[in-house]
Amino acid sequence: MIYEKASHLPVEVEHKAFWAIKQCNMDYDAAGIARKLQLQELEDIQNDAYENAMIYKEKTKSLHDRMIREKSFMLETKSSFIIRV
Repeated sequence: MIYEKASHLPVEVEHKAFWAIKQCNMDYDAAGIARKLQLQELEDIQNDAYENAMIYKEKTKSLHDRMIREKSFMLETKSSFIIRV
């Protein structure tokens, strides 16, 4: 670049520095937004996994509850009374 006056050089350098800083700041803003979106996606995945785990737990519990039979236990105490539970 050829500058007509010596005073143009500092202005041009300042202008380039301003645009470089502005570009970096815009990249930080875009990166911040992207990071928030990634965190939101991870949170959604975590919530889905939690819901699936709760559904699995409920189904497993109901399966085990169906397998349990009614049982009657007889407990004897020292006073020879029979207690049914």
